[in-house]
Amino acid sequence: MIRFLGFGRAVLPRRVLRLIASLARRTGPVQLRRMRARLGDDTGRVETVLRATIEMAGGVYMPPVRVHGEADKEGPLFEAVLGFDNARTEAPIGQEPWLKGDTSDLLLESMRDFAGDWAHDLAQMSDAELEVGRRRWRVLREFIEIIGEMREMYGKNAFGLGALAEGYAMAKSMIDPAAVFVLARKARRGDPVEERQLAAIAGVCAQWRETVSPSLPALRALRRYSPTAELFAARRLHGVLTNSAAKVRWEAEAQDVGRRYEREITELFAKVGVDPRRFASSASA
Repeated sequence: MIRFLGFGRAVLPRRVLRLIASLARRTGPVQLRRMRARLGDDTGRVETVLRATIEMAGGVYMPPVRVHGEADKEGPLFEAVLGFDNARTEAPIGQEPWLKGDTSDLLLESMRDFAGDWAHDLAQMSDAELEVGRRRWRVLREFIEIIGEMREMYGKNAFGLGALAEGYAMAKSMIDPAAVFVLARKARRGDPVEERQLAAIAGVCAQWRETVSPSLPALRALRRYSPTAELFAARRLHGVLTNSAAKVRWEAEAQDVGRRYEREITELFAKVGVDPRRFASSASA
């Protein structure tokens, strides 16, 4: 249907251009308003993202034949829309930002995930293959939930990861069923690199659940307690994680506050059932 309307062509028909322009001018929903804001209310950029999104969903997306400089690439536009901007600039001390390279190629990969005859492929898949997709989906859903905890600890969009949790929360009723099938179909292609990446994500999730998640009740309690509220605010913890000088200052202040309010803090931890030593080790990690 998308191809029949004229999407996916090097030169789009006038009816397609009019449709995209009409969609770009709509007042809602909230996701569209957020897209406009993140693209600087630039109508041309909004129309480009809408057109590429429709083509990827319809399996007919093709990258531009000619690209006139970095500003003309479509990958960076999607980075801005998704809120990944600081994924290229922020990282914990001693590490590098996780987003590198040209993301424009990922748009083509996303199109391949949606292209093809879904009904035919689904009919050809065995129960075992679909179960592989479900297992992969569980790993990624766990990762999204952990990103939600990271947002609580370090701020809404620390390292550009918060946008993933935000987008998932808004569309999970649509994403989850499709994700199981798409992941099963990707597994069927047997990409060893992808398999290793998924195993790495699963390992990170397990480590986080073991060392960090149990300490969140204590962090919330400290943020509700006036003498420690500012010290453990997301803004401060984000600085501790990303700036060596800020970390040194924070540690000195934390030691001072810990000595002055030792009894009260111990009582707070006891109320939420968290071992102070475990909290200290997870905070330093």
